[in-house]
Amino acid sequence: MSEASIGFIILAHTDPTHLERLIEALPRASMKTIHLDRKSLSLNGFATSVVNTQFVTPNLETHWGAFSLVQATLAALKTALSTTSTERFVLLSGQCYPLKNNYEMVSFFKKYPDKEFIKYFDITNSSEHYTQKLDRLYLSEDYFSALLQGRFSLAKIASRLSSRAAQPFRRNWSKSLGQLTPAYGSQWWAITRPCAEMIIEASKDPKLQFFQYTFAPDELYFHTIVANSSFHALAGGFQPFIGRGNRWVANLHLIRTSSLRKVFTLEDWDEVAKSDKLFLRKVNSTESNGLLAKIDLELRRSRG
Repeated sequence: MSEASIGFIILAHTDPTHLERLIEALPRASMKTIHLDRKSLSLNGFATSVVNTQFVTPNLETHWGAFSLVQATLAALKTALSTTSTERFVLLSGQCYPLKNNYEMVSFFKKYPDKEFIKYFDITNSSEHYTQKLDRLYLSEDYFSALLQGRFSLAKIASRLSSRAAQPFRRNWSKSLGQLTPAYGSQWWAITRPCAEMIIEASKDPKLQFFQYTFAPDELYFHTIVANSSFHALAGGFQPFIGRGNRWVANLHLIRTSSLRKVFTLEDWDEVAKSDKLFLRKVNSTESNGLLAKIDLELRRSRG
């Protein structure tokens, strides 16, 4: 396996300065397929001629916790599959950053050529916090943004109010999903080309449209597909449910355990330096600048 064998799918929503830094930090020979959130980023100002970088077109307007994130990921995956011979696809956000240098990254994936890095657990054997994702109807900002012609603030308010009003009602998810066992895991994964091809084919199943009206479907959709496929064993099977929090099902990312919205800064250096993960999430070009410089100097460069 080489740098060219690894491809990166990047979902970017903000901070073009950090996005460019991320692109530069990833292996040069690896193709980076980038989806820019249409409501907040555009190709204007980006160095579109950067080697081994391509942008998904047309790009979509995406919203936090909404099905549009699934659609953007599928669009990027389709683009990458049709334009490259990549053997491994790694999903990142525009606010991620590598903790390993390129040699270490390639060496890691070389050790696990067939492993699917997409952990998940069976939602039916978890807590109400997760089962309610299936039971409750969620009308996301996707729906209201289209209805309100892009008035994003109003769409956010409408989504919250309508979803709260729908709480007393329960969906018959077992009837909708049929024989599919619903699974939950972290949004950020790394899968092989055969698994990616299977996901694209499986996405044609109309039963999966059920997730269009669930909260945070990007943490359910792909995991449910893999869990009900021949790749289930290669992903490690169902993980035991330990408790609430994505840290239990994180794959290759060091993520914030206390708050998914808080960014890592230089104050978090000890935790970052001790991590054996490949990537860090989340960071930005202002608050995290000192930390990123230290990562480059003391982790990524010294390990070369």
